[in-house]
Amino acid sequence: MQLPAFDPNNYCWDAWRAPHIMYAHNFVQFDTGELIATRWYCRDRYYAKGSMKDLGVQVLVSADIASGFFTGRNDAHKVRIFKTPDGEKVLPTWFPSGRGYIYDESAQMLVKTGDLQCNPFVPSRFQKKASAYWAGSGREPVGAELRLTKPRKRTPEEKEKLEDIRALCKAWRKLTDEGKQWTDYHTNAGVSMDLVVDKEFDQLADHVKVKIAQNGFHGPWETITVPYLKVETV
Repeated sequence: MQLPAFDPNNYCWDAWRAPHIMYAHNFVQFDTGELIATRWYCRDRYYAKGSMKDLGVQVLVSADIASGFFTGRNDAHKVRIFKTPDGEKVLPTWFPSGRGYIYDESAQMLVKTGDLQCNPFVPSRFQKKASAYWAGSGREPVGAELRLTKPRKRTPEEKEKLEDIRALCKAWRKLTDEGKQWTDYHTNAGVSMDLVVDKEFDQLADHVKVKIAQNGFHGPWETITVPYLKVETV
């Protein structure tokens, strides 16, 4: 983030009891060199998102992540790659829905907007009011914890259990009156294995058996929490 020089002749006072300048999309610059965002953005799909060229940041929502949030005509063939601080590549499908983000173009970082209370990198006067924080021009952004849900490998025991259950579901659907009365389940989505792996076949509802027979399982997943993501453009 590159912050414009603070204009001592054009600032406000009342809202923060400190000299500050308001920008669009609820960004606030202080005479101390600090910058904050005050909106969470997650429900402001059309009102709040957009590019702040003066600050070098973009306000995004979850739907923008999969598209790469490029808008220029020369950006059509570019790809953005997300990585955790440890260098692990992150897929767009790992992101939660209904969330707001800020992309800092100069820092090449993506942070989630949200609750900053008790964040040791944010001054206490901002913790209850800010959704993102910069200590100064050129400094890295501080956002809320970002929780990503990624797939993990099934254990041999899980694989065996799921194969046995699906085989039983296929046989049940083909051989029993209860199974035959169900028409094709019009969905390509399988059943979450987390809902099944600890159950026996007799504990499953009929419509669940049909979905398993036709579409199998999806999952499992694990959740990782990171303070930010690095963004690479290729």
